[in-house]
Amino acid sequence: MTNLLDIKNDYLKAIEMVDENWEITEEWLALLDKSELSLKEKSVNICKLVSMFENNIQAIKNEKERLSKLEKSYKNNQEKIKNWLSYNLQETWIETLDTELYKISFRKSESVEVDDIYLPKEYMKEKITYAPDKTLIKKELKEWKEIEWAKLIINKNLQIR
Repeated sequence: MTNLLDIKNDYLKAIEMVDENWEITEEWLALLDKSELSLKEKSVNICKLVSMFENNIQAIKNEKERLSKLEKSYKNNQEKIKNWLSYNLQETWIETLDTELYKISFRKSESVEVDDIYLPKEYMKEKITYAPDKTLIKKELKEWKEIEWAKLIINKNLQIR
């Protein structure tokens, strides 16, 4: 089986075989036909491989989504049962409980809850972030404005449908 690099080289060789007068020979046509057929066959096989990878990627995404939902369900159940235990211990005024396997107790913590609507400015902290405006930069680069610290990159993305 011929590899893609050899097929490409044969194809380029066929193109170079045409002399300056652009005379098309039988040998040239045969090499071009062989190269083109091989390229089509190889491309189809590569597209099949790309499709297989895409199917595997989708299966992995689906499995990740399923596992994520399962994890969320376990976390919710864990939180519910902890809250249920906490509620019952607090209702019976039990602060600590020692068992053979676990030591259960409450830890005190403090937090502040703020209603932003009534918060005076003196209690506000200024937060500034900067990020490049790529839309504006792209627009100016397309208008041929020279920007030394940026460049417009044109990508060619292969589509397989």
